[in-house]
Amino acid sequence: MNKLFKLTLLISTLFMNYSCQLLNDNYEIKTQIRGIWHRPFSCDYDETNLEGIDNLLKDISNTGFNLIYVEMMIDGYTLYESSNFDTYYKVVDSYYDENYKNDYLNAFIDTAHKYNIEVYAWQSIFYVGSHNYLSSSINEEWLIKDLNGDNKVYNDYGYSYVLDPSNP
Repeated sequence: MNKLFKLTLLISTLFMNYSCQLLNDNYEIKTQIRGIWHRPFSCDYDETNLEGIDNLLKDISNTGFNLIYVEMMIDGYTLYESSNFDTYYKVVDSYYDENYKNDYLNAFIDTAHKYNIEVYAWQSIFYVGSHNYLSSSINEEWLIKDLNGDNKVYNDYGYSYVLDPSNP
């Protein structure tokens, strides 16, 4: 395993890992869940092909995780085809095989199941875009604004667009 992946696992384990135990009727441990969060295309694995996804999930499985939360939206783009948002360019440009074509999620889910890893969707609820992209389906009146009326939420990466939860 490369150093960046080990560091990513360590950070994920410290901040986003949870471990719980499911009990049977006799209060005996039935299953232990060890989960990790994953932002696709953000580590040293080439997730634009099936081999890269397989290598990633094999390493995650070998590290002891049996559940993964996949971030579904990256910088305002989705990992799947959507009528409201554009698909993330790395997904559009990927090819997994004749069955999956460029369907990242199905390739990821099937490969995870091969390693007995459960897959769940993870989504930042009000996050809808970044300094690189805001979907044309988002009305700017729906966005949160600061005291000066600016609809950009500034962060270490530039800024993001966030829906205003108080806007009906």
